Amino acid sequence: MLQVERQIQIVDENYYSVNEALEILNISRATLYAKINTNELLSKKVDKRRFVYIDEEVKLKYLSDYFDDCSTEQSNHTTEQTEDGRLLDEIEYFKSKTIALEEELAKVRMEREKVIDQKEEASKRHDTIVMQLSGTINDAQFQLQEARKLNFIQRIFNFF
Repeated sequence: MLQVERQIQIVDENYYSVNEALEILNISRATLYAKINTNELLSKKVDKRRFVYIDEEVKLKYLSDYFDDCSTEQSNHTTEQTEDGRLLDEIEYFKSKTIALEEELAKVRMEREKVIDQKEEASKRHDTIVMQLSGTINDAQFQLQEARKLNFIQRIFNFF
């Protein structure tokens, strides 16, 4: 019950659900979230629901319905400009996101290369240690075999 009261209170303060905001502003969901992410539109999240702040100023900015006194041609031109502006805004938003992602990808690739280099160095050190131990073991085995060939008296007096 408390959740419903909070949602009603937010709606009373010019906050609308995402679906209502899409209808009021006549924009796509992607554009709406782009505007929210760039702080062009205010929003609040109550529990799992998001509400968008839309007052008269915001409506005037996004709606061509308030330009009824313009001729149809001017209205169409204004709508085209508004749509073009929105498309350009979306393009700029996605360009900035792309650039940020490319920078992040470059950092991840550099870190990956460092890890690969460290792994290769560790592998070389491991191989060197294994080769040294193998040589040591081979030497010890050879000495044992030679010692077994000697008879008891030769071992005592180190005669060959």
